[in-house]
Amino acid sequence: MEEQLERTAIKAAINGNWAEAIKCNEELLDVGVGSMDTYNRLGRAYAEMGKWSKAVVAFEKALKIDPLSSVAEKGLYNAKMSRKGGLGSVLTHKDVLLKDLSTSQIIQIKLRKLSPMHSYELRAGKKDFYLLYDTTSSKYVKRVGKSKLNLKLGMKPDIINAKVLDHSSGMLRMKLSSSLPVFKAEKQQVAPALDLNRKHVEEEKKEIARMLEEVREE
Repeated sequence: MEEQLERTAIKAAINGNWAEAIKCNEELLDVGVGSMDTYNRLGRAYAEMGKWSKAVVAFEKALKIDPLSSVAEKGLYNAKMSRKGGLGSVLTHKDVLLKDLSTSQIIQIKLRKLSPMHSYELRAGKKDFYLLYDTTSSKYVKRVGKSKLNLKLGMKPDIINAKVLDHSSGMLRMKLSSSLPVFKAEKQQVAPALDLNRKHVEEEKKEIARMLEEVREE
């Protein structure tokens, strides 16, 4: 039940169905799944609905669980600033909802024989690669280069958890996660709505300066 609720919550967010996303994530909390990811998704859904105060509370709870969560940190900043300035929703890539930029990563792996309902994990090989291990059928199914995993320099954990998010045309889309911040952070626009507002202000300042200059010349 919990896994199905989480899948539904993720799908709702990807499809932009924010009311459904809020409902699913709140149900996850009701059944005891008060994870960082649940609160991050809930915070984002509240933000998209313009419920900034509730978004702030959700992101703050995510940060209490993991103070290093960059998703929660940025979400909290956006929510507080948007609440203060009365701005609209903040647009980000949908995968940001599914991962913490230091402890998880989203990848796609091509498999000839898909088993999307199976459980997987990545196990470190002797050289610069990992082996995708099907824990359901107890066998190795794919060799994956370390470079594909976007690990930080010098990081090579023995086991990386791998959870199937969706699949199509022989591709598994998976969320990799680790208890340690082993993944490289991706550069993201923290507050595009705020940046757009600042841009308009700067343009207005330039226009005023130009008009004043024209008046002086006359």
